[in-house]
Amino acid sequence: MMSLLTMTLCYVKQFLLWYYRESIHKLRTFIVERQFCSGDSSYDSTVRSGFYRNAQNLVTGIFGLILLDQIMIAAPSPLRKRYFGIPSWFYSYGEGTALVVELAFYPTFIIVWVSKLFCSSATVAIVLNGLRTELQILAQYYGRIMKGLQLEVCSDPSKFHRNFRKSPQTRSWFWSQLRLRTGVGVQHHVQLLEYLQLLQPVFEKIFFLIYYQALIVAGAVFYVTMRDEFTVCSVAVLMCMSISVLECYWWCHLVDSFQDVNETLSHHLTNQCSQLPHSADHHSEYVQMRTTCMIIAERAHRGVEFSCVGMFTISTAAFANLLNVCYSVLMFLINVCDKVDPVKQFQLWVGSKI
Repeated sequence: MMSLLTMTLCYVKQFLLWYYRESIHKLRTFIVERQFCSGDSSYDSTVRSGFYRNAQNLVTGIFGLILLDQIMIAAPSPLRKRYFGIPSWFYSYGEGTALVVELAFYPTFIIVWVSKLFCSSATVAIVLNGLRTELQILAQYYGRIMKGLQLEVCSDPSKFHRNFRKSPQTRSWFWSQLRLRTGVGVQHHVQLLEYLQLLQPVFEKIFFLIYYQALIVAGAVFYVTMRDEFTVCSVAVLMCMSISVLECYWWCHLVDSFQDVNETLSHHLTNQCSQLPHSADHHSEYVQMRTTCMIIAERAHRGVEFSCVGMFTISTAAFANLLNVCYSVLMFLINVCDKVDPVKQFQLWVGSKI
C-alpha cells in the first residue's frame, strides 16, 4: 500500500512538472541568463554563487538520501515486504516468478521512485529560489540609485545638495538619470512579478501535495512504525518521513524569505523618496518620482501571495499548524487504536529503542 501511494504521488508530481514544463523552462532560462546587474558586481556574484551552491547542495542531499535508503532497504526484513512489497497476485504465478520480480523491484524502487518523489518539487523550489535571488539583486539596485547619482554629481556626498541647488544643468541631468535608472528597475521588477505569477500555479499545486504528504507520513506512518518491530527498514521509512516534513518547512520558509526581500526593497524605495532633492524648476519631476516610488514600494510590500490552492497562505505559521495537526493525529491513533494512554505508549516505545 505504501508503495502504491508513493508511486501515485510521484506520478502526480511528474505530471504537474510536465504540464507546466514550458513555464519552468522559461523561468530557468531567465535565471541562467543573469542579465540584470545591481551596479555592485561583487554583491551580485556573491548572491548568485550562494544560489547555485544551495541548488547543488540540495541535489547532493537528494542523491545522498537515495543512496542511504537504497542501502537500508536492501537488508532483508519482514517489514520490507510489508512496506514495499510487490502485489500479492505475483505469487499466484509461482514463487520463482515472485522472486524474480522482487529481485528486479527492490534494487530499483528507491532509485526510481524516491528521486521522482523529491526531484520534481526540488526543481520548482530551485526555480523559486532563483527568482528570489534576482529580487535580492533588484533590491540592491534600488538601494544604490540615489547613492550612485550623488557620487556622480559630487565625489563628496555631503556637498551634493549644495551643487544641486547651484547648477541648473546638474538638476536637469540628475532628474533625467533618475527617471532612466528607476525606469530600468521598474521594468525588471514588472518582469519578475510576471515570472512569479507564472510559477505560482505549479508551486501551489505541488505544495498542496507536499503539505498533505507530510501530514500523512508524520502522523499515520510514524504511528505504524511505532507499532512494528524496529529494523533498518524502519530507519529508512523514518528518514523519508523526516525529509518530507523538512521539505514542507523549507517551502514555507522560502515563501517567507520572499516577503523579507520585498520588505527590504520597499524600504529602499521609501528611503529614496525621503532623499529626493526638491527645486522649484523641477517640482513636477519631484512629485512624479515620489508617487512612482511610493506605488512601487506598496506593490513590493504586498508581493505575490502564495497559497495552498486557495485554502490558506503559505508561511512558517502554516507549518507550525501542520505539526500541531500531526501530533493530534498521532495521539488520536494511539489513544483510539491501542486503548492506552498515548504519553505512556510513546514513552514505552522510545525506551524500547534506546
